[in-house]
Amino acid sequence: VQLPRFTIFTVSGRLPDRATEVVVTWPEGAGSLVLRQIGGDDPYTGFLDLGASSPSILLENASGATSWQVFVSHVQLGFQQILTNGIYQILFVLGLFFLSSGMFPVITQSCAFVLGFSLTLTIGATGLFGVPASSVAPLLAISVVLIATANLVSGAASSWRVAAVFGFGLLHGVGLIPAFQRLADLSGSLMTALIGFCLGVVIALFAN
Repeated sequence: VQLPRFTIFTVSGRLPDRATEVVVTWPEGAGSLVLRQIGGDDPYTGFLDLGASSPSILLENASGATSWQVFVSHVQLGFQQILTNGIYQILFVLGLFFLSSGMFPVITQSCAFVLGFSLTLTIGATGLFGVPASSVAPLLAISVVLIATANLVSGAASSWRVAAVFGFGLLHGVGLIPAFQRLADLSGSLMTALIGFCLGVVIALFAN
């Protein structure tokens, strides 16, 4: 409890020759599990908690996923992550829009923010460093307060603001690393998964 961490289990076993489906049960007290099936036309994705069992999952979908399937599935994961747990990112992006009604300043700052969080997310996803989500959350909240304060005292976007937004983007990318490590399927191409996840985050932030 004092040291939460992400754990990857690799489970293997033999199924009867005529088996067509499988049911996965996650034991109560073991935390939460995001269960995703890779490949096929209609792969299963679900959330198991408190001793829940999945519905019957067809084994015919268990073929290896193509690069396109990996990409699309991670776009969905990035989108869902922002909608469910991305309140700090959403508030920060809103702060970018509230300063100026002109498109160029908004686009410039948005690109700086996307570049920043994509850079640290990519570095973190390779395992070069990791930061507990609980340590980053207060800093993300502070970034929202700072961007809101800057909107009140500044009349227009400037070069220093673009640089500051890029720096805050680096910080928000660190905040997304635990989510990517928890949700992503890294049995395929890491870069494909990263690009898809980042695109999903961008769509959720700017399309809503």
